[in-house]
Amino acid sequence: MRDSSVDSGSDGAVDELRACDAPGDCTAIVPGCCGTCTTLTADQAIALHRDRIDRYRSSECTGDEVCPGCTLPPDTPEIDPDVFADCVDGRCELRELPQTECTDDNECVVRASECCECGANLNPEFLIAIHRDFVPEYQAALCGPTAICPACAPIYPDSVAAVCNSAGRCELVMADE
Repeated sequence: MRDSSVDSGSDGAVDELRACDAPGDCTAIVPGCCGTCTTLTADQAIALHRDRIDRYRSSECTGDEVCPGCTLPPDTPEIDPDVFADCVDGRCELRELPQTECTDDNECVVRASECCECGANLNPEFLIAIHRDFVPEYQAALCGPTAICPACAPIYPDSVAAVCNSAGRCELVMADE
């Protein structure tokens, strides 16, 4: 996936902002100086080393910006929860949840879109449906090899479920209320 707003640099500074050593070093962010008024998809977000976000923002902001007065509704993620950043060959890259095939609802699970599920935002907008076989790889990409998550079992809302849809893909569905 290409981050066009970040790839425009010619002096290697961009590469340094994206350089990483391990999974968990990277994060997906809204590009530019100001936030956004909508949830971004993978082709709109960028991936950077999490310790270099402030440097990126300061290079994007001149101090004269007039950011839009809109804000996202409460509990709405700025980046689509199906998008995450991973360290691939020493460079932060955006990834989307793989479309692992399923044949049965039991193969799909609800998961928080954050590294550790214990203490994560469990509002439906921040949840994903994922094939149970991909959970360890997803967590490793978000957390890195040394992260230690607190031990607790998240209690997901009764209004969401992970199902294997007719196309053979895990999908998050909302229960009829």
